Amino acid sequence: MFKNNFFSNLNFSKIFGFAIFVLSLLILLFILFRKYYFYQGVEIPYIKAYYFLNFLGFILSIIVFKLPGDISKKLFIIFSSTVITIYIIEYSINYINFKDAYRISLAEKYRVNYDKRTIFEVFKDLKKENSKVSIAFPTAGYVPPGGIKINDNNIFPLGGISYSKTVVCNETGHWSTYFSDRYG
Repeated sequence: MFKNNFFSNLNFSKIFGFAIFVLSLLILLFILFRKYYFYQGVEIPYIKAYYFLNFLGFILSIIVFKLPGDISKKLFIIFSSTVITIYIIEYSINYINFKDAYRISLAEKYRVNYDKRTIFEVFKDLKKENSKVSIAFPTAGYVPPGGIKINDNNIFPLGGISYSKTVVCNETGHWSTYFSDRYG
């Protein structure tokens, strides 16, 4: 009936296999970028696991390329539902702040004032009344292990902006701030 269907069994296997190959190649390029640009070639202990998973992706693309179309379609359904599930879990862990929701519910239960503004909303409000305001961010994950290379020197930031009102955190229901000294 659909003899020239684009997603015939043979074409689907090749398209899906090629998609896995391209995805694995992009992930490999990202890993190499992170290692040699961001971490400046410093060996990262867990990176071997990413190389192994990437190697499995290349092997899987070859296997899927050779599989019959009906099997590769079932494999595609399993693969895509697994990826979607992983991203939903990742989203719920990273973007739904369960700790704040729990703190807010406890504050409402015990009738305690709780500042629900985000750090950037607090920053904007403080900026209206003070020209020098900064946010204290941890450097872990933002600064490479070898430091920031400036003029052949490795710089490790130890402080923030000097002589500024610095917003820190909201663990107790109100935003903690301090006025930084000349070292930030």
